[in-house]
Amino acid sequence: MKSMRKTNWDYGQTGNYFITIVVKNREMIFGKVQNGQMNLSKEGIVANEIWKKTPEICSNVQLGEFIIMPDHMHAIVKFTRINPRGEKTQIYGKVSQCLSSLVRGYKSAVTSNIRKFNPHFHWQSRFHRALGLRIQWRYKCEIRDRL
Repeated sequence: MKSMRKTNWDYGQTGNYFITIVVKNREMIFGKVQNGQMNLSKEGIVANEIWKKTPEICSNVQLGEFIIMPDHMHAIVKFTRINPRGEKTQIYGKVSQCLSSLVRGYKSAVTSNIRKFNPHFHWQSRFHRALGLRIQWRYKCEIRDRL
């Protein structure tokens, strides 16, 4: 499988990133859109609450717009400073402070919490990412349009 990563890009450097994380087989487990509003299921509430705690866990991250959809989530995150390579102890253990580590920690926390009441929950193995302010603005508008 071909990597979707941008060649020679350090995903831990300061900048804005748009990410999409999808549930395995696009199972609509996080809730339903009814009358133009997203109504979160129990699983969706877990995903939403854990995402909102991200800045407490990763001190170098600021959250932008985000939305939990029935089978995926979109988010804009900003890394606020360049972090030295290496590891830092976080709630999830030792992790390097980069986009992949952020997503891995989020997916792990959501999975472990949801599996307490839904043992069949799984994520798709990868996530989508985009870089830069123009892209951030485009996706910020897209996220707001979905609210």
